[in-house]
Amino acid sequence: MPFKNPFKNPKFRRAALVIGIVVVIFFGILLVVLSPLAKYLIQKYDEKILGRTIELSWVYVNPFTGYVYLKNVRVYEQNSDSLFFKADGISADLSMFKLLKKTYEISSVTVYKPWGHIVLKADKRINFKDIIDHFRPKEGTIVVNKKRVRFSILDCNLKEGVFQYDDVITPVTYYIKHFNLHSPGKWWDRDTMLFNVNFESGATKGTVKGNLTINFKTQDYRFGAVVDTFDLIPISQYMRVLSNYGDFGGILNTKLDGSGNFKQKFFRSSGLITINVFQFGPSIYEDYGSFQRLVLNIINADPEHKKYVIDSIMIDRPYFWYEKYDSLDNLSLMFGKVGSKPGIHSDAQFNLILKIAEYLQELIKNFAKSDYTINKFTLYKGNVVFTDFSPYEKFTVDAMPLHIRADSIGKKMPA
Repeated sequence: MPFKNPFKNPKFRRAALVIGIVVVIFFGILLVVLSPLAKYLIQKYDEKILGRTIELSWVYVNPFTGYVYLKNVRVYEQNSDSLFFKADGISADLSMFKLLKKTYEISSVTVYKPWGHIVLKADKRINFKDIIDHFRPKEGTIVVNKKRVRFSILDCNLKEGVFQYDDVITPVTYYIKHFNLHSPGKWWDRDTMLFNVNFESGATKGTVKGNLTINFKTQDYRFGAVVDTFDLIPISQYMRVLSNYGDFGGILNTKLDGSGNFKQKFFRSSGLITINVFQFGPSIYEDYGSFQRLVLNIINADPEHKKYVIDSIMIDRPYFWYEKYDSLDNLSLMFGKVGSKPGIHSDAQFNLILKIAEYLQELIKNFAKSDYTINKFTLYKGNVVFTDFSPYEKFTVDAMPLHIRADSIGKKMPA
């Protein structure tokens, strides 16, 4: 029998047209209804989703392409009307075809102009700990992993963010701006994830660019960081707790590569560290200690295996002023005697200066027990001033200029 084209039949054409119109209307209604419905459900069940109040201006959802966009996202502190996080927009693309293969893949996610507020509270709890606890399995819950979930999140971006940190105990406040993060993401069948980050210091000058690779299974990590003219003045906020008065500052420049494991205290590193115009003392006009420039050029520093190879150490115009009085000295007057200033030796407060000092102390002990080589050491135009006011007549020694130069300094530990 010869083939008959059904579209030549008027009844069939009318039926096909009606079905087509119904399908178009159905999907049109679905597109129109789904977006406000998604907004309603997110705000209605925000406590179950995140344990926090969430507000949105509007939501767009396209179930055919897998595209989702949230406009003007606001997340509030727990049981509070204070803002914890906001973003101009959050977009995501879900691969719809891979859902048929039981693979959940977010092919891209972008957060536009995020703002976040991190607070260390008086009880030493961070202000987002409740969110971590919200997603942590409840005690007594039995997790049965019948089959590994194929979940991938790719092409992750944060654009032009601002993040503020407040420590209400110390107190300290600091923020960074122009924060940008990009990651190719994490595939369901891979353990590593790469992050590329850059940002600027908020209240002062300085930029940071870096990359970090983490193996979530072994907890190994690798990083590379470039720090350009980063002002250390914000760290002086921690000094106010340690001292009765005083100030310090400096400019940090660094190009450093390293690797390690989160279970270990130390990490391997190589690169160049430079600190310029460093000073500490009663005020910015009077120094107890300072140097114009410190340069540390590291070929390889491996504390874990107790091996150090340092190309050069250079200190330009170091200065140290020490005064001794009848009962104490200028440093004791500034910092107080041990235990005399509350919080200095207390676990109640986190102090970045003390943490850095503790780490350096451990590193120096490790260095002393290691094989090390320093190809060149230079101290240029040093100045040490010692004044003793305790006798009846003032006694002063001023060693200036002090020059030290040494080549091929090294030590080999016995096997």
